[in-house]
Amino acid sequence: MPYPPPPSFYKLYDPAREEPPPGPPPPAVGQYTAFGATHTTEKVEDVLHSAKLYTTDGDIREELKRLNKDLLTRFTVLAANMVQAPSQYQRRVEEISLLMNNIHHLLNAVRPCQARSTLEHALTEQAKQKRERLNDLREWTKKAEEAMGGAPAGLKEAVEEAVAAAESRDDAMVE
Repeated sequence: MPYPPPPSFYKLYDPAREEPPPGPPPPAVGQYTAFGATHTTEKVEDVLHSAKLYTTDGDIREELKRLNKDLLTRFTVLAANMVQAPSQYQRRVEEISLLMNNIHHLLNAVRPCQARSTLEHALTEQAKQKRERLNDLREWTKKAEEAMGGAPAGLKEAVEEAVAAAESRDDAMVE
């Protein structure tokens, strides 16, 4: 059979049913199998309790650099072992895995600081853009006020010219 049969609760979603289905089945508790692998819902103990390779007293960057150098060293040792003693690869892979877990744990410890810095940078950029837009708005407002300040004087001159032209036409017509 290429595909497994659907779960038994598919019958709850029959289009002929009048009432709505009661909802999804309850979540699995304990062990369950999904896609051919067995999983558990129980809390797994932290891997780094027994195999912590770093100290949290110092600078995290320096610890990450040290772990990264150690990781590169172990990787070159693994490559050399694959040529000279292939049977020891499992131990080297476990060492590399342990180093990767430690690096991952340290990086997760840095995430809140990184998020805070990212938010601070984004807010600073937004404030900078708003200040620039506000300065542009003030500049355009000033230009508009200057243009409007000259309008009444120009309007007065135009009205006087129109009145003078109209009077001269009236005088010409009278004669």
